[in-house]
Amino acid sequence: MESGARGIGTPLATVIAAVCGVLGAVAGAVVKGYYDQASQVTVEETRVGGALELERLKFQADLILQAIDTDDQQTAVKTLKFFANAGLIPAYETKVLALTEEDEGSAVPALRPPPSAYRPVAELGETSDAARFGRAVGLFMAGESGICTAFLVEGHRAIVPTFCLPEDRDVAQLRLRLGYDSDHATVQDLEIAGIEEADAAGLAVLRLAGDADTQLQTLSLNDRQPVPGEAVYMVHHPLAGPKQLSDDCYLDPEHPLVDDAAEFSFSETDNVQMLRFTCRSEGGSAGAPVIAARDGALLGVHVAGRQGSFDLYAIPISQLLRVSSTLP
Repeated sequence: MESGARGIGTPLATVIAAVCGVLGAVAGAVVKGYYDQASQVTVEETRVGGALELERLKFQADLILQAIDTDDQQTAVKTLKFFANAGLIPAYETKVLALTEEDEGSAVPALRPPPSAYRPVAELGETSDAARFGRAVGLFMAGESGICTAFLVEGHRAIVPTFCLPEDRDVAQLRLRLGYDSDHATVQDLEIAGIEEADAAGLAVLRLAGDADTQLQTLSLNDRQPVPGEAVYMVHHPLAGPKQLSDDCYLDPEHPLVDDAAEFSFSETDNVQMLRFTCRSEGGSAGAPVIAARDGALLGVHVAGRQGSFDLYAIPISQLLRVSSTLP
């Protein structure tokens, strides 16, 4: 070896080899850790992405179920078309639109059965709440014609929708016929002495003629708030015929109170809050009390409905109490 060259001694070589080994191990660990972490992130992203996709599908399926949770098949078709055209159910859009077009939408089901047919009050047991409260309900008449349903409350008064009153508000021909429970029932006609409150929340408070009859059944006024989805019933005179019971009824399960009543044709209820519920009614049923099944609370007065469906509306009693100066 030349005198100018210097070799690496054994001790130094050993140290360098050891350092290289450590650095290699560290580098390997770093690389492995990086790829392990990247793999874990990928798995996590896949898991989260799958969960989000499942949530999106569940949301779309829930929208479809909500659309057909009705007794009105045509309403279900219109709602499904809206959801599909608005891009709210992209995963099912093609199939849903195909169903809505098939035989004018006849393939679309309506899951909720329609309310049951009326039951004559005359056939109810005398001790049933519906029969007992029904004794306060009568047929509101002008002359010999039945117009609406009305009912008695405390203070020898009756409640009826304002639009049921004649234009001249002449009380001489007005009366409330009680006991008209069947075609052969013995009836009692109560004369109307005056109109104490007209246009109060779309309802009129009528003062009955003569002294108060303590034997008359009345309905108690209260400010009890409606519970979404709760069961209710109506006692009424559909088509001005004998008294009937509609008891397969319930309040809207999500939003029983509606603030905008502009869709209704009678001006007395403009800007009046409405109680929305599902029930069976016909002409002459307007004015029927809407009674809570669980506690007999008087919740509202039926005044309107959507044509071709069982979606009905009532004016809440709580609203009448807030605006009336003649009721306790």
